[in-house]
Order: sequence, then structure tokens, then C-alpha cells
Amino acid sequence: MLSLEQIRNETDAVRAALVRRAEDEDCLDEILALDAGRRAAITEGDELRARRNQVSREIGRARSEGGPPPDDVVAEMRQVGQRISELEDTVRDLDAQINDAMLALQPARRQHARRTRRNLQHRPATLGRTGHAGL
Repeated sequence: MLSLEQIRNETDAVRAALVRRAEDEDCLDEILALDAGRRAAITEGDELRARRNQVSREIGRARSEGGPPPDDVVAEMRQVGQRISELEDTVRDLDAQINDAMLALQPARRQHARRTRRNLQHRPATLGRTGHAGL
């Protein structure tokens, strides 16, 4: 299976391979667009978390000095927390869409082979000095 990193870094080579396999290359553009949205949501979420952490430290300092935190700052941090939750949901949804699109890139015979492949058994434990398997 192709990795998302490979698709991102070697787009032209992956596109050429899809053309050689006579497969639809439009899903590649969809994957790249979904990935760009996912990465943007992650970046925004990280920035908001950093802001929330900074303000939380400032609120802690204000409380330790005996003063209450400003109400507008507390309200803003509630909104930031809600936005972070929304972004996390967005990232989860985009991850699912990316996974579905990536599975569409696999040829049907590989998908079938993967579904029907049996688990390999572990080889038996090595025999010890007594000749028993040690199970």
C-alpha cells in the first residue's frame, strides 16, 4: 500500500504508476486535497493549544496573586476549547476519508488477497535440554 508521505513527496511518480496500471488518477488529487485540509486543521489546533496553555499559565499567575482572571479571557478560552474540539473532529473525519481513498488505490486482487490471507502460525518453541517443547 502506498504511504501518504510517498504520495505527498512523489506525486508525479505515483501518478505515472497509476496511469501504467490503467487506474483512475483523480483519487490522487482527492487524497492530496484531504491531506492538505487535515494538515491545516492539525496546525490550527496546535496553535490554539499553545495559546490556551499560555493563557492558562497567565490565569494561574493571576489567581496565585489573589486576583480573579478577567472574564473576557475565560470566555475566550472556552471558545478556544470548543474550536479545538471541532478541529479534532475534523481531523478524525479527514483521516477516515483519506483511509477510504487510499484503499481505493489498491488493485482489487490485492484487496481480495489481503482479506483471504490466513494468519501464519508461530514456529514451535525450541526444544530444551530435556527434549520437551517447554510449553
